[in-house]
Amino acid sequence: MKIISTLIGFRADSRSRERRGGDGSSPRFHFLSVKRGDKLSPPRCLNPPCIGLDAKHLLLSALCAMVMSVLAGCSKHKAPTAPKASPPKPVELEQAPPPPGINVFNSFDAHNHYDKSTAWAVMNDSQSGYRGQAEWFVPTGSGQLNFVDLAMRGQGAINVTVAEDKNGLPGKPAESFSNVSSSRFGKTGHCLLISAAHPVLNAGVKYWLCAEPAGSGSGCSWAYNNQNLAQGFAFERGPGSWSFMPGGPRNGAFRINVVP
Repeated sequence: MKIISTLIGFRADSRSRERRGGDGSSPRFHFLSVKRGDKLSPPRCLNPPCIGLDAKHLLLSALCAMVMSVLAGCSKHKAPTAPKASPPKPVELEQAPPPPGINVFNSFDAHNHYDKSTAWAVMNDSQSGYRGQAEWFVPTGSGQLNFVDLAMRGQGAINVTVAEDKNGLPGKPAESFSNVSSSRFGKTGHCLLISAAHPVLNAGVKYWLCAEPAGSGSGCSWAYNNQNLAQGFAFERGPGSWSFMPGGPRNGAFRINVVP
């Protein structure tokens, strides 16, 4: 352990206010050894009695106190710690997730996959013209519509409608989702649309899920299901002019979710 030696000297002359020792000699030098953690007593004369502290003596007392303060500070010193990083803020969703519900129709597989190699066109361009696609379903349970999920890809925008059945074709709309941008399809190709109107769908009743181009320049496609489901579909070559096609090919993949 490092030892700090402090030389404390008293010089006596004819003008000094200090008293000489009892033997008449001048005050002697005093070497004071200070170790870290030691407590110091105020300086005193080696030849008692010492009467009165002059300015030099007071200065030496202050120096001793400063030494002890430095030693105490060193023993208590700790390396500064880096401030803790604040936790990252959660990413905000564009809209709140839907409440828990049940699927009353689902043509995706158990992992929500579909056939990515083939699809039905939902488009409106100058070369191929206008085309819409509609798939029918019968709910296995009743409840308020929670969300619909379609396997969609492409560019542009579409209009999606949940409609009642009218003589085997799409009829009165139960709820519509207008101008759904292709940016909503995401990397997975799932176009999830959360209901705002929450119409009641009844078990055992036939309904339609329709996808139509929202404007010119739309070039989207509704991917086939991978469950070999082929129960007929409806298509249109102009707005509102639906025609039914029985049998295959396979239907577009989608699911209907309700809150009982």
